[in-house]
Amino acid sequence: MHKIDHYVMRNVGGAMLLVMVVVLSLDLIFAFVAELDDTRNNYQILNALWYVVLTLPRRIYDYLPLGAFMGCLIGLGTMAGASELTVIRAAGVSLKRVVWSAMKPALVIVLAGVLIGEYVAPPAERTAQSYKAVALGAGQNVAAAHGVWHREGNVFMHLNAVQPNGVLHGISMFRFDDQRQLIAASFSERAIYQGDHWLLENSTTTRLEGDSTSRENHKTCAGIQACRPVC
Repeated sequence: MHKIDHYVMRNVGGAMLLVMVVVLSLDLIFAFVAELDDTRNNYQILNALWYVVLTLPRRIYDYLPLGAFMGCLIGLGTMAGASELTVIRAAGVSLKRVVWSAMKPALVIVLAGVLIGEYVAPPAERTAQSYKAVALGAGQNVAAAHGVWHREGNVFMHLNAVQPNGVLHGISMFRFDDQRQLIAASFSERAIYQGDHWLLENSTTTRLEGDSTSRENHKTCAGIQACRPVC
């Protein structure tokens, strides 16, 4: 009986693996072709290829349910087409045991999905997105289409890219008064955390004072905890 269990598991598990390989291969090819449309600045073909590789854990996590479902259908369907299931049932193996044998590879897929989705895919996806944003020139663009917004009191900040090591790229800050009037706007190419403040690099600040404006440029600029420049 154990040989029959292993045989069913091997067929179903092999079908699941085959489905995952085929689906992921097609998805990676189309994703790479799509990334070629974004090639500019320092983001070229090899960079696009590396970005697609970094997103592989997330793609595996997305397609695991499909792989498990289609693998079960293909594996059991192949065995049924060759009359193997009929022979197994004629040998006295119950239907419940056949179903349980087919479910074991699916349970392994579920466990792998939980581990990938919890510990592998999120950091890999963050690395991929920050890598692409930096290569596209995140430190040169003011409030790019990608990135995140953050608010600290009356200061609104947009970060084009956040690297896993905590380095920020393309920091746009807009400060408003209590009447919601814009009083200052600044842009910094990069920010590095120094323990109790941020060190802004290549910072430009424009202040609005009534009908006049003033502009200040700084190679480095200290910022306090809320990332507000004090230059």
